[in-house]
Amino acid sequence: MASKKGKPQKLPAQPQQPQLDRLTPGWTTLRQASPVTPTPARPTSSASASAQGDNAGSSDAVTAPNSPTGSPPNIDISEVTAAMAGLPPPSAPSTADGTPFANGSVAPGKGEEFMVRVGPNYSKTGKKEPSRSAMYDLVAVDIMRTQQRIAPITQLFSPPKLSPRAAAFQHESVPRLFVLNIQLPEQPASIFGKDDGPSIQIVMFFEINNETMDALADLDKAEPAYKLLVEYFARAVAEPKFRGRFKLIGKVMNDWAAAGLPSLLEGYNAKPVLITNSGNMFEGPNKDYKEMSVNVHMFSFIARKSLTSLRDKFRQVDAEVGVVIESRTDDEMPERMLCCAHFSQIDPFMCEELLPEVQDWLFNNAGASAGVASNSDGSATAAAS
Repeated sequence: MASKKGKPQKLPAQPQQPQLDRLTPGWTTLRQASPVTPTPARPTSSASASAQGDNAGSSDAVTAPNSPTGSPPNIDISEVTAAMAGLPPPSAPSTADGTPFANGSVAPGKGEEFMVRVGPNYSKTGKKEPSRSAMYDLVAVDIMRTQQRIAPITQLFSPPKLSPRAAAFQHESVPRLFVLNIQLPEQPASIFGKDDGPSIQIVMFFEINNETMDALADLDKAEPAYKLLVEYFARAVAEPKFRGRFKLIGKVMNDWAAAGLPSLLEGYNAKPVLITNSGNMFEGPNKDYKEMSVNVHMFSFIARKSLTSLRDKFRQVDAEVGVVIESRTDDEMPERMLCCAHFSQIDPFMCEELLPEVQDWLFNNAGASAGVASNSDGSATAAAS
């Protein structure tokens, strides 16, 4: 689509999408009871380089902040407690085009936008075709800034409202709710990178959809992607090597040059990134949900530097972000997208900050109703992780 170089390209209007809850979580209610003024985004530098995935040889650690008793000043405890008990919290208004943020919107994505592996003999042919629709649907999302990354994070949220069939779904390994928790470094990339620090937390909640539930009801006749889905969720929590089949894909939908994006990175658009050492999966109590944490702090220096180079471009970009479990043999193909979301002109670096005292209070007070186990040292960890 032609447009003048250097000017943001406006995409055609998106078809109407189902409404999403911006936050069904407890801290939405907390923010409405005691608004927190967003703190200015920290300055960063700009540079460009080729994108790569994880750092080899590194390992994840679960962040479990200390949780003192009491409450931060000016917080309406009754409202927050009600939200944490599972009562419907007030939600931000939604539109048919997606979930509104101060600087953009998020909407359900389309699995068909992504190219995935197909057999036979993929190792020789390298053939890819558009995926079929995703196996999970986006139902809620939030983006926040934190002084340190939070993983797992699901316990800070009240459960999002699921469709009646998804809410009643039971399976030994496949969750009704899948949470994708991506932690982006907020500070400029350093060659002496750390695995933690000021972060942008992008948290997406996906519910299992009807087509997936139908397929799992008769797994013997289901396509290979569903069989791989069952195996993946059964093994990913405890087996890091198998968990490393998790592929994250970002696809910019704009004209690349018109959006002013670095030309050196264009070849990496829509290329999957295999999440190995930087990924960790957690399981909720009663297997109510599974959360995949992706710690971008642990990516290679070049990958983090590339993200830094895009920082001032996010407001001009429409992008699809999706997940696929990697197929490696013919009997596991074709691949099929696990989940996806559409981000429209979102600048995550301008989102609100979850202050440490609020985070600590939530960990301490959400434990009983959100599946958080209290440790002897006062910290909090997700059950069964």
